[in-house]
Amino acid sequence: MASQTIRIFEIPVFFSMIVDIIEKNTYYLNKISLNLQIVKFIAMKKVIASILFVIVSFTYSCSQTPAVEGEQSVFGPSIEFSQKESEFRVIEQGGDGIFEFLFTNTGTDPLILSNVRSSCGCTVPEWPREPIKPGESSSIKARYDTRRIGQFSKSITVYSNATETPIVLRIKGKVEPKAQAAVN
Repeated sequence: MASQTIRIFEIPVFFSMIVDIIEKNTYYLNKISLNLQIVKFIAMKKVIASILFVIVSFTYSCSQTPAVEGEQSVFGPSIEFSQKESEFRVIEQGGDGIFEFLFTNTGTDPLILSNVRSSCGCTVPEWPREPIKPGESSSIKARYDTRRIGQFSKSITVYSNATETPIVLRIKGKVEPKAQAAVN
């Protein structure tokens, strides 16, 4: 049986091997530490970039000036009526039952009125069929059948390519019978 003994001339080689292993591990530990520092640096850059993005976005959104009245402020077509409800009118039977609603395209694209409907057959709407350019104005006319005597309240619904659609317009009034000619 042979016993294993370390010979004295092998001890320096053994220590040399241990020193080599420690040096290699130190090299790898330093490399790992350097990689961790790089990862932390990159992560910090992302955090700083995110914070700067939020600050710039907030500053930009706060710097937007509110729209001045009369200035085009809506992207796409937009319709604005001077009035959406007519004043109450007293009309003589068979008289002029035309109501007119003026509107303006306050948007940035042409406005197209696709349909205008009344609440019943006694009111007939007329509207422009051609596109209304930004900033231009036009009107919708509604003709009420004045052969019917009595009070009326009718609605006209406007469908368009504007962002706020449909819009309901109202006409109100009273049709009175024709005055009888005085008999002598």
